[in-house]
Amino acid sequence: MRRGLGAVPVFGSRRALGRFPARVPTVSEIRKISVAGFDGQGGGAFATALEAELYAASFDGQRYFTMVSGQRGQAAADAVRYGRSLGAQGVLLGQTTLGMNNENYQSTTSQCVQREGDKCKRWEQVKVACTRRTADLTVVVRMVQISNGQIVYSDTKSASAGDSWCQGQTRDSTDEALVASAITRITADVRRDIAPYNDVLKATLKETAAGLPKPQAEQFAMAVKAAKAQNMIEACRLWTEIDQAAPQHSWTIYNRGVCAESGGDYAGALERYRQTQLFIGGGDRIVNEAVARVRALMEAEGQLSAEAARRDRAAKARAAEDAQRAAEEAEAALTRPKPPKKPRPPVKGTGAAPDARKAQLIAKYGAAIGAAIYNRQVLLGMTYEQVRASRGAPSSLKKQSATSEVWIYGAMTVTFTNGRVTAVR
Repeated sequence: MRRGLGAVPVFGSRRALGRFPARVPTVSEIRKISVAGFDGQGGGAFATALEAELYAASFDGQRYFTMVSGQRGQAAADAVRYGRSLGAQGVLLGQTTLGMNNENYQSTTSQCVQREGDKCKRWEQVKVACTRRTADLTVVVRMVQISNGQIVYSDTKSASAGDSWCQGQTRDSTDEALVASAITRITADVRRDIAPYNDVLKATLKETAAGLPKPQAEQFAMAVKAAKAQNMIEACRLWTEIDQAAPQHSWTIYNRGVCAESGGDYAGALERYRQTQLFIGGGDRIVNEAVARVRALMEAEGQLSAEAARRDRAAKARAAEDAQRAAEEAEAALTRPKPPKKPRPPVKGTGAAPDARKAQLIAKYGAAIGAAIYNRQVLLGMTYEQVRASRGAPSSLKKQSATSEVWIYGAMTVTFTNGRVTAVR
């Protein structure tokens, strides 16, 4: 009896992407990065590939890093000075060790030992000399935080790539291609260490309809067919109908868990996977893996939420400090005697002195928001009106849904949900 479709991507939409935190969360706060020199054979190629990997890195559809470049050789002597000259928050540098190794071995192949005309009458297994060539790359990667000169990330990564061929055969690859393959594996690993990432969710759907009444069994087969055709929306609709008509069928419940997982409802998926475990006794490997996978997704979401909350608290604390200073300056400005012959020039378009305008903004919007608007900043929770007061009209606007839209200001994007700022990139 067939029990599964195998591991297949679920849904083709963005919602099928799982969200995972950086493996080294404290480093993920460093967003403006320069990739400096990597000493050793292959170091230049590795530095170039790492810079390209991080430049392309995105999270939730938004580019994650701002990359800045300089003369890489200067960083070896003083990474902090190099980083400051570029305005970077962090500098990546290190050493590479590359080895190209050959291994000779014997293999067997079928060879014709007797022919009659164009036809082979007898084949024999004969030994042939073969060569296996391997590129072994080891990279020591370090990140220096420019604000304090501390090494905040350090790891040693290794990867190998190989090619083999036998006597009479043509080699499929080149040394350069092997080295590039090893470099790609390591740069991808570093990227997930230092930045959050999305990954396509995969699950194993169950195909068996055993135990269902005939009408529901036929629907179950239709759902499986739809799933194989990558039409999970239709498949999930059918499994929902089956569950309503014939509840407590373990594989229907399990497949509905896959539907919930692919839609981002991890709590609902976990509930259905656990219910399946109870029905079948907990001995199914695929179901147990699904439980573990969804728990990992929930833990990742919790960690990402905690990191976002920490950043939000830090931003609010900085805004509160700025607001306090602004309020004190505004109060002093309002009470300070003004020289009769040299009045302070008004800010264009406001008709008020800068300090007085700041005081007006604070009086209208509160200390934190008012100070942010005065400094042309955008904070989480701001309204449309407050963002316009801070940055003016956007250069362009994208409607994502009835409740969500994105305002674009050059390289900065501001996302609104239900009329409030929920993300600033």
